[in-house]
Amino acid sequence: QGAPQLIIMDEPTNHLDIHAVEALEALLSDCPCALLLVSHDKRFMKALTSITWVFEEKDGDTELRID
Repeated sequence: QGAPQLIIMDEPTNHLDIHAVEALEALLSDCPCALLLVSHDKRFMKALTSITWVFEEKDGDTELRID
C-alpha cells in the first residue's frame, strides 16, 4: 500500500478550530498527491491550491470561473 495519489475533501475545515485548520493545512502542504478540495475557506484554499474553480450563480445560471 503506497501513499494516496488523490485526496478529495468536502468542506474539511468546517467545525475545526484555527489550530486544527493550521495542522491540517501543514499536513496537506507536505502531501505529494493531488488535492481536490471543496471549501468556502478562502485562506485555506489559497494556501493549498494553484488552480481554483469558482462556481457562481448569476441571474439563475451557474457560471464557472477559473482562477
